[in-house]
Amino acid sequence: MDALSSAVPLKIEMDLQLTLMASMLYRLFALRIGNDMQTAKPGTLFRKFIENQAKVQIQPDQIIVTLSRKSNHPYLFAAGYTNFKDPMA
Repeated sequence: MDALSSAVPLKIEMDLQLTLMASMLYRLFALRIGNDMQTAKPGTLFRKFIENQAKVQIQPDQIIVTLSRKSNHPYLFAAGYTNFKDPMA
């Protein structure tokens, strides 16, 4: 899509849409965590919660994610991210 013959407006609209979606997901994540994280910037949320090593086990009836230890994990527990059930299933 970076070629001169590409539809540049399409690329800009797609980039904008993906940026808006990511921003909204960070806001929803921050609201669910609470504890003064509602005003945190996306970079801070990424550093404190997303950027982490994990072990992922995929089984026929469940997906188990084991995070490495980090001081902010109690926020995830309080927000109800443990034993999370997919509402779409």
